[in-house]
Amino acid sequence: MSFIVVLTLRILIYRLNLDLGKNITINNVLSSLQRKTPWEKYKELENFIPCLSEVQKNYIPSKEPFATQNHKHDQMLQ
Repeated sequence: MSFIVVLTLRILIYRLNLDLGKNITINNVLSSLQRKTPWEKYKELENFIPCLSEVQKNYIPSKEPFATQNHKHDQMLQ
């Protein structure tokens, strides 16, 4: 991993620890990506991500669940 990536991750982790009051380490962050950078993980999965035209072609509004912003009202509708 390049020096810049490691330095950026360390800065982000430091800020997360300050914000959350937790002890997050670089290994916690990288373990979810199988020790790859976010860009490396994206490039690995890039072929599985559908393009916008494919998503629009397969979108069927009637199959989408309707949800209101009010959780209690949404529960009453179901």
